[in-house]
Amino acid sequence: MHEQNIIPEIALVGMSHKTAPVELRECFSLYGEEGRKVLARLGKSGIREAVYVATCNRVEVYFAATDVIRGTQSVMSVLEELSPGQSDRFDGALYRKYGRDAVRHLLYVSASLDSMVIGENEILGQLKKSYSMAVQAEMTGVVMNRLFHCAFRAAKKVRSETD
Repeated sequence: MHEQNIIPEIALVGMSHKTAPVELRECFSLYGEEGRKVLARLGKSGIREAVYVATCNRVEVYFAATDVIRGTQSVMSVLEELSPGQSDRFDGALYRKYGRDAVRHLLYVSASLDSMVIGENEILGQLKKSYSMAVQAEMTGVVMNRLFHCAFRAAKKVRSETD
């Protein structure tokens, strides 16, 4: 069976205010052109769909891969490139989520339920900006497009229907 006929799985590698101190997160929080370079590195590592999210409270790479273990290793390699020699420090701070757990996590993040301040408004805008950057870098496809649009709709629903 050709790889293109295999349905990719959604996965996530990240760190947040819950798992890593700000000094460590700052090593991996790259914005603008530097963020686009991260997406390019992910593409060169074999990952076809990815969204790199960098905020003051989290750094996360959402990706789709037919082999999530190999994909996770690729993401880890790219993170190692961002901060050489820091793998001992950051590996313990990273979380990895696969399938439904990765999707559920993005929904919590987009709805601001995983923020330092529950319900803050900035995270949704930051996610939209990260997604837009990935679209411009041609690092999204059917899986990431559907995932992020679903997260945006869920966040809007949470904001409009809850306190």
